[in-house]
Amino acid sequence: MKGIQAARETKDDAARADLLKFIRTPVAAEVTRLTSPPAKSEPPHVGAYAQLQVEAIRALSAFDGDEIGAAVVDAWNNFNLPTRRAAADVLVARNKWSRALLAGLDKKVVEPQDVSATARRALANSSDSTVVDHANRVLGRYRATGGDKLKLIAEKRKVVLNGDPDIKAGYEVAKRTCFVCHKLYGEGADVGPDLTGVGRSTLDALLHNIVDPNEVIGNGFENTEVELKDGRVLNGRVVEDTPTRLKLLASGPTEHIIARSDIAVLNGRPGIRTSELSLMPEGLEAISDADFRNMIWFLLNPPGDNRPMTPELRRELIGEVK
Repeated sequence: MKGIQAARETKDDAARADLLKFIRTPVAAEVTRLTSPPAKSEPPHVGAYAQLQVEAIRALSAFDGDEIGAAVVDAWNNFNLPTRRAAADVLVARNKWSRALLAGLDKKVVEPQDVSATARRALANSSDSTVVDHANRVLGRYRATGGDKLKLIAEKRKVVLNGDPDIKAGYEVAKRTCFVCHKLYGEGADVGPDLTGVGRSTLDALLHNIVDPNEVIGNGFENTEVELKDGRVLNGRVVEDTPTRLKLLASGPTEHIIARSDIAVLNGRPGIRTSELSLMPEGLEAISDADFRNMIWFLLNPPGDNRPMTPELRRELIGEVK
């Protein structure tokens, strides 16, 4: 970590080369090197080394050079999923790096799940129309947040910043409201995206994702409605689609296994509709101010992140500049 911080400060060609070399090293290979022969003290585990990769990628964001975007994508297979999402968040900050990311999607090196809602939003708002069009083609629909929701997001931001949070209480709120659909460090359900590596990089990103879940809907997380012959309508995310059955996953988690022979036929077609709305319901922010504040701060920096809440980290999370 000290070496990465030093590279941030020097910003010379040698530092850039060292950072690029670091991210090109697969996590598993580096952990093997660190553990053989056995060290006297406990070596870094995979998660800790992956976090160092994230910091190295973030450090590269301070450097100039169009080739950095392509170099990060070339190293993609060395990253775990949280690292990939962090890398995508860095790449979308520059148009030419964004093009490298989208080229990786075209080549199937980068997968749609690697692109967080935060990164998707940035691509949609790019000043380069070719980036916007390319992103729409490979990642699906984006819808800008309306004025009423922007006002609500601003109000909720004030709630979060006004008062001291209780992280343990925030965890309990998250268990009730978030983990019925999302996982975080292995706890929760697989209905929505795994929050371990997506959607909570900053306060603004998290507020947008909660208050307006329909702003960005990742491919594969759309809500699908299935009308049955008995009149029932089942909703969820399609996780299995075969010639004989359809499997939907909904909050809870609740699993619906539907025989295709049970699906109603409407105007000559199966009664299956994929909506333009997210599986995530609106209105989750309508809890007490204390619960909302506690939940947000827990999600921004849960114990699993292993990051002490320093003044610097707080400024980073809430988007303040020194």
